[in-house]
Amino acid sequence: MNGATGHSLQPGWWKRNRAWLAGSLVLGALAFYLPWRDSQAERARSAPSHRIDAAGKGWSQYEGSDWRIAGVEFEPGAGKAVADYPHAPGSLLLVHYQVKPGPAATAKLLDRCRGRLVDATGRRWPANEPYKLGRRLRDRGFNDSCGTRPGESFVRVEARPGQAFDFSHAFLLPPGTRPEGLRAELFFPPSTTTPHGSYLSFPLPPAAP
Repeated sequence: MNGATGHSLQPGWWKRNRAWLAGSLVLGALAFYLPWRDSQAERARSAPSHRIDAAGKGWSQYEGSDWRIAGVEFEPGAGKAVADYPHAPGSLLLVHYQVKPGPAATAKLLDRCRGRLVDATGRRWPANEPYKLGRRLRDRGFNDSCGTRPGESFVRVEARPGQAFDFSHAFLLPPGTRPEGLRAELFFPPSTTTPHGSYLSFPLPPAAP
């Protein structure tokens, strides 16, 4: 009889507590959803996420200025001399760009531009890292900033609206990595672009040895 009585109480218990149970389910779902939403929002603020495909040749418009790749150099095995840590000999890839600033673009704004290299699997390499890469560029007469470069008498030369300005990015690639199929990307802080997180993605032209 006790078993029958206990069994008959079950439907009543669920009915009396259904509001509490529903609330618990909602709170449990929110406990998972809210952190995920916040992490996605933070990622959108801090990481480029909206790709703009650049033209294979010629100029491409991005953030009020025109950009293009002027040339690519690939030096297999040259990376051993530029890293700050022991590693197998990699390869040095140099991407030479030109930017033609728009009317509202300032040298200070352009200097916030950054670069990276990406392959088909999603691997990414930031430009001019480690620090010795940027120094090696400058030693060879190349400039690694998008809007300014060193001039005579310690006066910096600034990019001017409508005039092509040269800059370069260097990448240290793992052994065996070839430039074919890689893409070079330029981006500004994601929260400053329109739309947010937009970046310019170039197919790499054939590299000069």
